[in-house]
Amino acid sequence: MTFFEALNQAKEKLKAAGNSEPAVDAYYLFEYVTGISQSDYYLVCNEIFPEDKLGEFNIYIEKAAAGCPVDYITGERYFYGLRFAVNENVLIPRQDTEHVVEKAVNYAADNCKKEIRFLDMCTGSGCIAIAVAHTLKKLGKAYCAVASDISDKAIEVAKINAADNNTDITFIQSDMFENITGQYDLIISNPPYITGNDMKTLDEKVIKHEPYGALYGGEDGLDFYRIIAEDAKKHLYEDGILVLEIGYDQGKTVPHLLAEKGYADIKVHRDYADKPRVVSAGIKQRPLCQKPAESCLQALPF
Repeated sequence: MTFFEALNQAKEKLKAAGNSEPAVDAYYLFEYVTGISQSDYYLVCNEIFPEDKLGEFNIYIEKAAAGCPVDYITGERYFYGLRFAVNENVLIPRQDTEHVVEKAVNYAADNCKKEIRFLDMCTGSGCIAIAVAHTLKKLGKAYCAVASDISDKAIEVAKINAADNNTDITFIQSDMFENITGQYDLIISNPPYITGNDMKTLDEKVIKHEPYGALYGGEDGLDFYRIIAEDAKKHLYEDGILVLEIGYDQGKTVPHLLAEKGYADIKVHRDYADKPRVVSAGIKQRPLCQKPAESCLQALPF
């Protein structure tokens, strides 16, 4: 069987199974198995698919046809230009979340402090904390990073990703702020925010394979934002800020929650589809420049 025949057969199998993007997923798995890039494919498409590789490819296609996300099949996902290991203990990083990283990095890079202390809550795979830390390191900005999650299995994955991407992050198992101490210049979070009604409409492979606890945000999707609004101020410096990912329809509800708890400088940032995607807020209106912070190594309680 040629590469061309095998790939077409795979596309048809995924299409028949109800896969929403059969061509994309089939080629993603094809490239993962063969190492043949899209630009080179037509140069070799009529060559014979090596038997051992063909068997591996077909096993992966069967898994995808059964509904397993291709990122869990390959065990990897690229996010913000970095490779992340993923499994069913963590959400698959989405491109929309890169907007959170951008806002956090912009704030940290513009801050006059010599060293930025930041906390990433509900870290999952660690993609946000690692992308922020990696970018700040490239910019020559000193940072002290802490990331937390209620799931010890998620933290295991995040630790692997931090090491693989050469970033220095302290991980804490914590139910929201339960085990969090100290203060930060920046608290970042992409908390669970899917409503009860929206959970019923999610793609079946998301429901079956991605961790339920990292998706469901309570009947109105706001349970975790209420906790953040209540407790984050205790862990922010006066000139610090929150940067939160939100659902496309939460551009009013989350800012309202923050305003009720006395936050200031509340801003809603839109994604490339012009939908609300990120909310930032501070304890007070931020000055242009702050005094140098204390060393995070001295401030950390561990």
